Amino acid sequence: MNRSRLLVASAILSFAPFAFAMTTQTRIDYTAAMDRASVVYKDAAAKCETRTGHDKDMCVVEARAVEKRAKAAAEVNYKGTVKSKTDSQIANVDADFMVAKVACETKAGPAKDICVKQAQATRVKLVADVKAHK
Repeated sequence: MNRSRLLVASAILSFAPFAFAMTTQTRIDYTAAMDRASVVYKDAAAKCETRTGHDKDMCVVEARAVEKRAKAAAEVNYKGTVKSKTDSQIANVDADFMVAKVACETKAGPAKDICVKQAQATRVKLVADVKAHK
């Protein structure tokens, strides 16, 4: 599990310059950033193949979340609009929700239902906050 978190952190850091760049990028830069996000996801997903069960599910969803965040950041840097920034923030919330939902799978019965409902409620609240702060 720690290895997957390290992978996620390194992938996020590799895209950090794109996420915080204030200038918009060219179409070529945007396409390259999208391609890099896909490649990072495929590499991370391939590393997840050796795992089994919940550990594999968590690894794959974390890789997918990193890809989603990176693509959203590339979109913001390419378009630079308020809508793209809002969409990027919502994509980040959705990525967190995907991970939280899979994390709930380790629980059983009512505890699992409560965990999923809390994750959904958190997602709804954060999306509403993002939309309110356009």
